[in-house]
Amino acid sequence: MIRTLVAGISLVLTSFPAIASIDCTRPIQAVWSGFDEARVYVVYRDGFANAAMTLPEVANDERFATRTLAVILSGHLTGRSVTFRYSRGSDGSAPSCTPAVTQSLIGAWVN
Repeated sequence: MIRTLVAGISLVLTSFPAIASIDCTRPIQAVWSGFDEARVYVVYRDGFANAAMTLPEVANDERFATRTLAVILSGHLTGRSVTFRYSRGSDGSAPSCTPAVTQSLIGAWVN
């Protein structure tokens, strides 16, 4: 029984690709949302590159983009800091809090 459980857990864990992400609290300058490749686009005041949420990055779920936009706007409009989660750079590089390229946005929360 234990061996079967361990084998099952190992199979599940190795079936998913490794997901590396980073969480960054950054000052928002502007937020854009529209019906193009980037459903949510955030520009920051810190001088580093922006972030964009595309549908492929969030399993083609419009609701996820809508919820993330609501979180970002609620934090921005109330003056609270917002922490963003990035999965990678637009050029395939590792995610960064001080990026030179657009970051793939996969989530956010209000602090």
